[in-house]
Amino acid sequence: MDRPLHIVFLTQWYPHHEDVQNGIFIKHQAESLAHKHRVTVLWVGPSSQQTSITVSSNTSASSLLREVNVRYPKSRKTLGKTMGWKKAFEQIKDSVDVVHAHILDRDFPAWEVWLQAKRIPFVVHEHASFYFDRYKKDVVWHAARKRMLKRAFKVCPVSEGLKQAMIKQGLEGRYEVVPNILNVPTPSSRKKRPERLKLISVGDLVNTVKRFDEILESLVNLQGPWDYDIIGDGPNRDQLEKQAMVLFGNDDSRNVRFLGRMEQEDVQKVLSEYTMCLVNSKYETFGLIALEALNAGVPVLSPRVGVIEEFISPGVNGHFIESAADFPELIRKTWDQYDELDHELLDQQKRSDLSSEAYLNRITLTYRQLGLFVD
Repeated sequence: MDRPLHIVFLTQWYPHHEDVQNGIFIKHQAESLAHKHRVTVLWVGPSSQQTSITVSSNTSASSLLREVNVRYPKSRKTLGKTMGWKKAFEQIKDSVDVVHAHILDRDFPAWEVWLQAKRIPFVVHEHASFYFDRYKKDVVWHAARKRMLKRAFKVCPVSEGLKQAMIKQGLEGRYEVVPNILNVPTPSSRKKRPERLKLISVGDLVNTVKRFDEILESLVNLQGPWDYDIIGDGPNRDQLEKQAMVLFGNDDSRNVRFLGRMEQEDVQKVLSEYTMCLVNSKYETFGLIALEALNAGVPVLSPRVGVIEEFISPGVNGHFIESAADFPELIRKTWDQYDELDHELLDQQKRSDLSSEAYLNRITLTYRQLGLFVD
């Protein structure tokens, strides 16, 4: 029988009280492994509310998961981050079997120094979208990232598209796609078409990536009555609220609401109340909200980004768009055919492939290849 391991997650994203959605998929991976292994998550982040470095720790009563959260004053930037990671590493009091390094952005040089000193084997899980078209080959950072990826036992992007983007940037490694966990309740069957069209989008309000401004502009050509709710927050929220007011503020038949951030469990509870989910991302490393919507019985309209292309069958559980201008026509087409769509919108075999158990099996195989288990 496999012995329990001590696994450490080093991550730049992780949920916290200021952003409950930040890296929630990383938390799901940690929880999955903590069913069989002892997992310690180290996360270091800036805070505008801090005047000194603070360390907090939470140990789950129902699993072997310990979460260490280190906050440093936002004003201290590089020095605060460096001291923060020093404090984080001091929380590891005993031996570590393997490290999972999530997202090689500005924190990973501190991880590399610690890993070299401790000589701990590690895998890299990559979730970041900057490899697609915002990757700038700063000589020092690019060289450091290449070195880290070459040293990793495995490089695990969450989708084939992200893998190809990383390779295109000249980043070599032993790649193996390990998708995110679809941590959702029992699938909901599609409901009968209601009287009113209710649309939803979920995501960070960053127009350069999620392009909510384009959705609003396109909905001018969609006659009411309809409601459109946007869950999320971000730097472009004020701009989007003003845009919605200008476009629809005097039209009671077309309502746009901004609901702010919500915890994932709460999002899943309300998803089934909607009739369509709109996605307009320029790129996605995965595309979790689309799969959550399908699981809730909600058809999805989206470009071919992330893993979404593998799950949408046009006319069966949604449609693909070429641009935001396609939304009005495809919303109406889906609405007219609503009661003819599949009863279950998410293929159960694909859902199983994204389960916590499937993730645990993939990672266990990596541990065996590392020689951490003795048969």
